[in-house]
Amino acid sequence: MWARRPSGPRPLRFVRVAVLFCGALALCGRGDAQSMSPLGEAALTYVRGHGAESCPDEGELAEAVVARLGYDPFHASSSRRLTVTITLEQSTLRATLELREPGATTSSLHRLSSTRLDCEVLHPALALAIALAVDPQRALSVDSAPAAAPPSPPPRPFREVVPIENPIVPRTPATGREARPRPIGFLYGGVLVAVAAEPTTTGGFELGGGVLVRSLFSIALEVRADVPTRGTTSTGGTVELGRFVTQVVPCMRAFNFGFCAIAAVGVSYARGDGFVFSQAVQAPYFAAGARLMAELPLGRKVRLGFHADVFGLVTRVVLRVDATAAYRDAPANGAFGVTLGGRFGDGI
Repeated sequence: MWARRPSGPRPLRFVRVAVLFCGALALCGRGDAQSMSPLGEAALTYVRGHGAESCPDEGELAEAVVARLGYDPFHASSSRRLTVTITLEQSTLRATLELREPGATTSSLHRLSSTRLDCEVLHPALALAIALAVDPQRALSVDSAPAAAPPSPPPRPFREVVPIENPIVPRTPATGREARPRPIGFLYGGVLVAVAAEPTTTGGFELGGGVLVRSLFSIALEVRADVPTRGTTSTGGTVELGRFVTQVVPCMRAFNFGFCAIAAVGVSYARGDGFVFSQAVQAPYFAAGARLMAELPLGRKVRLGFHADVFGLVTRVVLRVDATAAYRDAPANGAFGVTLGGRFGDGI
């Protein structure tokens, strides 16, 4: 029979197995710890130069990087050094990223620029560049992950709406100034030539003023004075005649033209010489007529006007010698006038 060779005390063999097993567990735990730790970290130095004060501060920039990586890579004790500098150069914001690895003689540089001076475009691009420089694998995986759908808003409580029968809607009273058109006042004066108004053609003067509404309707009051003129009658005597008249002139207007009606009331002064008996008469003057007018604007407030009037006389001056009429007014007369006037008021 073969004799079994003793292999040593069993307690010593158990200790050796226990040590090897604990060492294996330690190695596994170390590997798991390394796999759970962040992939990259760095000590951050952030400098905002002159002109870059509107850019986010270091805290906001770090938050943007953390949101992209999913963890905080910035530790002051890290041997990797990341320096970020933002300056304003020739109306352009320029960002420089310098990452220096431990033990390396050179550093990696990244540059970004933006013509927007409020850092609105540069800030997100700078956060992405920092994340790529510190941990490119993590930055790309986080950036490419689909964004989670926003939570739906909570349902609004149901509220029954009861219809109102015959609702009363308050009415805003309109002010008088808004409801009524603003009239425009005007004044004018000019000269005229009276035709068939006297024994011969004569001149005259006129002054007037009135109101204009919406540039469509106007009404004016005029004072007209004809220069006295002298003429020879059929009986050989002479007649001198003059008039002073007040006229009311309502007009319809369009495109600087107008058609007017005229009602005239005044006094005629007549004197006959060379008759058997000299005569002097003051007779009332009543006439009705029409006017065609046109205006030439010389500015916002100044107008040059032209008009042609025709009248039918209701009363006529008659001078007699015995039973013979030595002078009688014509049944109709006319006038041509030129005026210069101005407008005033809030409606201009």
